[in-house]
Amino acid sequence: MAFKLAYFTSALVTIMAYTALAQVLPDDCTRTYDVVVGDVCDAISAAQNVST
Repeated sequence: MAFKLAYFTSALVTIMAYTALAQVLPDDCTRTYDVVVGDVCDAISAAQNVST
């Protein structure tokens, strides 16, 4: 049960984040990143050389 709840929560957060990003990205944005399972903000920002 806990796994299903965690999976649902993760999926919901991902959908909400995607929706928020889709609304704030400029039309000329040339950089994107596909989030994968296990990604965390600090690792993504370090790999992409951007701040958190």
